[in-house]
Amino acid sequence: MMDGSRRPRGRAGSRKRGSSDALVAEATEIARLLREVSRYIQQQAELDKQRSGLTLPQISTVTALFDRGPLSLKDLSRELGLSHSTVSGIVDRLERHGLAQRSVDPSDRRVTRISVTHEVDAYARQGYLEGQLGRLLPALRSATDEQRRRIKDGLNLLHSLLVEPAG
Repeated sequence: MMDGSRRPRGRAGSRKRGSSDALVAEATEIARLLREVSRYIQQQAELDKQRSGLTLPQISTVTALFDRGPLSLKDLSRELGLSHSTVSGIVDRLERHGLAQRSVDPSDRRVTRISVTHEVDAYARQGYLEGQLGRLLPALRSATDEQRRRIKDGLNLLHSLLVEPAG
């Protein structure tokens, strides 16, 4: 008896199901490995975030400014996916704490650029090396040139497949 909920029997149906099951198993394993690697690399950064006393939006703002350099309010809002007024308030609070600064763009005096202060930049550079890279660098030092290339190639391939999926 065949109801609509059963999969068709035979070679084509089982092959399709088998390959689908294998793909789901591979995707699950890749996702698990990515989580474990990310968790391991991020542990020190998470501790630093907790000790900072900053809110998550403030940390995201400082991180965006550190990673991307001075940004206009418009560009920072787009980077964070938040409204201008929300980001402006966050920057105001960061300025009061001496963590961010606004300055006039010398190439276009109508534009204000927001950046981290020199103290934050210096601390973040050192903290980044000790935090995130501190766990990654020893592992990469122990790898051969070929292994490092393969790691980068694999991550770049996965990134391109995620960002630009085949239609």
